[in-house]
Amino acid sequence: MTGQLSFFSAAARLPATADLAGVLCGPAQLVRRDDAGGAARISVVLSDPWRVEALVTELELRGLRPERLAAEATDGWANARPATSVRTPFTEELTELADQWSGGGAGKRPPPGLALDGGMLRLWYVVAGRPWEAGHALGLGEHDSGAWAPVGALLAKAGLPATLVGPRGDGPAYRLTGRRRLARLVELVGDPPPQAPEGSWPE
Repeated sequence: MTGQLSFFSAAARLPATADLAGVLCGPAQLVRRDDAGGAARISVVLSDPWRVEALVTELELRGLRPERLAAEATDGWANARPATSVRTPFTEELTELADQWSGGGAGKRPPPGLALDGGMLRLWYVVAGRPWEAGHALGLGEHDSGAWAPVGALLAKAGLPATLVGPRGDGPAYRLTGRRRLARLVELVGDPPPQAPEGSWPE
């Protein structure tokens, strides 16, 4: 990247546990263990090996020690393919994040007042971002429909208004188009992870 970095860019901030809000905007899931002092775990199933390696690196930068487990991912037609589940350990470091995203028993929901910054958007793109025609898309959790609209509002607040694409349109995802929006996305997510194949990251 060239030029002056935005204060909100991933490259301008130190990695923080709060950045994992980004993977929760996408397809990641939270699990609580009430028998472990309220400790929580975040997990996400990834079918691209580069995403697995990039996410593991990002989690380690935040002091978490992720596990990898064999899993299966399915597409909109329920066709299964080999994948990897990346998950954090149960830790009280994620308790506050779990409290914020608990959704009041209605599945995960972003907390009021959350402001998406570069660190969060970078992790979201690592787990579920992809080029899409003349723009980019940020994938959503297939079973998290209650969170889709609030997450879209967060994108708009961050200067990235996007179009919701439903499951029948190769989603669920938010699609970003337009020169100014894409330039802002590039600014916020930072340079590609070393594991990312050419053309797979906003540039």
